[in-house]
This record gives sequence, structure tokens and C-alpha cells, in this order.
Amino acid sequence: MKLDSKSDLLKAIKSSDSTPADKLKQIRDMARAMRDLSLEIADLKEQTDQKQKLFTKLSMTDLPELFSEHHLKSIGLDAEGNLPAYDMVAQPYYKAVLPEESDPGLRWLEENGHGDMIKRVYTVKLQMDSQEEAQSLRSFLEEHDLAFEEKETVPWATLTAFIKEQIEKRRATPPLDILGAIVGRVVKMKPRR
Repeated sequence: MKLDSKSDLLKAIKSSDSTPADKLKQIRDMARAMRDLSLEIADLKEQTDQKQKLFTKLSMTDLPELFSEHHLKSIGLDAEGNLPAYDMVAQPYYKAVLPEESDPGLRWLEENGHGDMIKRVYTVKLQMDSQEEAQSLRSFLEEHDLAFEEKETVPWATLTAFIKEQIEKRRATPPLDILGAIVGRVVKMKPRR
């Protein structure tokens, strides 16, 4: 049986006739290549995850501790072979994301005069083809009696900036745990120009 195109091959596979041995071998070889590539991709993802954890540990824990211990703010690495020169700079690190159960954090912000950062987020699920409904909903949400979710939150960037300002400018430390905040030091790499 001679196969001249992909459609001939597909017809041969689907037909009750047996697939020629050489074409069946070609299909199996391609299927093996797909399987092997899938496993290789999974392995590379795992390696990347492990390298990222190591990088985070070095930049967020190990190097900041050594820099502090030796009272360093920066250190330079000269160019080596094909590797460019870098400066390693220690600096403060701030990140704040309200926990899922954020009520204590929200209440603290309100009670301490920072309630203006809190945003109400409404999530409404509409079908893709409901353009008119979406327009009406923007103006008359409750009038349409549609199910929706309401959530109070503070965008992470706003909350992070607030934490940084409180600590650096006001010399005050808000309750980091209930605000989901992490404060520390990080060593960042900057290519030397």
C-alpha cells in the first residue's frame, strides 16, 4: 500500500486494513519523541523551580545576613571570561498581600485612619454574549437582581507602599502579620555599566 499524503496515512490508520509496518514504526517513533519531550519539559521545570528556590535563599537570606554581619551595603564582581561585571547591592525589601481571611487587617487599617486604601471589589459572572446585560449592570447592579460577590481588599502594591512608608518615613511598624507583610533585606544584582 503506497501512502502519498497525510490524508492517505490517516485513512489507512482509520481503515480496517492494517497500517503498513514502516508507517506504523514512523508513528511510534514520533509518539516516543512526543513522550520524551514531555518528560524532558517536566524535568526542566523541576530544575528551574529548584534553582529559583536556591536563588531566593541566596538573595533573601544568606547574602543579606552576611552583608549585615560585615556591615556591607554593596560588593562588586569583576568581569570573568564571558561573564559581565556585576554589583551586588543590599537594600530593604517590602511585600504585603492581605491574607484571604483579611478582616483583622482591614479593621486595623480602618481603626488607624487608613481605611481610604480599602477597595470594594464586585465579581459578577456573565455569559460571553451578554454585552447589554453588562452595560446595564454597571449602572443598576442591584436592580437586576444578579448574583454577585463583594470583597473588600487593598491592592498589594498600595499596601506594600504603605508598609514601606510607615517604616522608613514614620518610623512606625504596623502589625505585619495581620497585614500579610514581609519586611527584610534583599541583595539585588545589577550589571555594571
